[in-house]
Amino acid sequence: MFERVLAVLFAFTLFTGLCAAQDDPAKKDTAAGVAQIAHIRLAGALDEAPVAHDALFGSSAENFKTKLEHIRKAKADKNIQGLVIHLDGLQIGFAKMEELRKAIEDFRKSGKKVFTYLEAGDAKDYLVACESDRVCMPAPGWLMLVGTRTEILFYKDLLEKLGIRADFLQMGIFKFAAEPFIRNSMSKAARSQYNLVLDDFFANCYVGSIVRSRKAKNLTQDGVIKMIDQGPFTAKRAKQLGLIDDVAYLEDFQETMRKTLGAKEIKLVKDYGSAKAKDLDLSNPFNLFKLFSSAKPAVGTKKDRIALIYAVGAIV
Repeated sequence: MFERVLAVLFAFTLFTGLCAAQDDPAKKDTAAGVAQIAHIRLAGALDEAPVAHDALFGSSAENFKTKLEHIRKAKADKNIQGLVIHLDGLQIGFAKMEELRKAIEDFRKSGKKVFTYLEAGDAKDYLVACESDRVCMPAPGWLMLVGTRTEILFYKDLLEKLGIRADFLQMGIFKFAAEPFIRNSMSKAARSQYNLVLDDFFANCYVGSIVRSRKAKNLTQDGVIKMIDQGPFTAKRAKQLGLIDDVAYLEDFQETMRKTLGAKEIKLVKDYGSAKAKDLDLSNPFNLFKLFSSAKPAVGTKKDRIALIYAVGAIV
């Protein structure tokens, strides 16, 4: 009798597992040799501030933190075999650029491949892109890989025309914050300091990052500097120099992804991790009020939690 009960339980467990496997499309894809690739689009300024949920028009925009969370989620997702970063006009500073590079580097530690599709871009776009395993640009794309510079505006002459004279107490020759108001050109000490900062950034953060990220292409420090002196580049020329790997549109680049992953087929999970708008049953007229209701905050469990407070903007 006991053996019969065990047999029934085993059969039931096996049947349940088979049903679950059949109901899970991700497992179906894996079994059929279909590699799922998380698609994350990065464009614009990627603001740090939290964004409000818009119940009327579906899911809200995403901030910088959310994009980083999507990359981390894809790393831990067993159903995801790779990541494609779609860069479409980033307008970020070098601090955010470095955070994105670190996030991509961390993702690659999982053993999964990262592909980047770069529509066109400047140094910051490329520095994000080159941290991935393969970089692709369409044929009409341009890579604006050029040198670095800094600009300072001087207001002394303007103030004098308005009958205003700025008066500052300057402590030390390298304290030049007041120079734009009391001079009409840069002092030697200020120029020396700016050159020092620019040279260090250019050598380590700019050229050094490219050399480290593209080490498979055997790029050297001097070689990259010579390339930058010749920039900008067409997509074809960038490939010849080893700065990118493929010249193709996104649809054709997917074939390269498939071959790299050794899959029979790939499935691009568009806007991976993004919240989808919920379907609303409009047969009940009272459901319309849900469109104008604010989203309930997710408080999680009763365990200890960490609150995140955004402080965005100039501190004055």
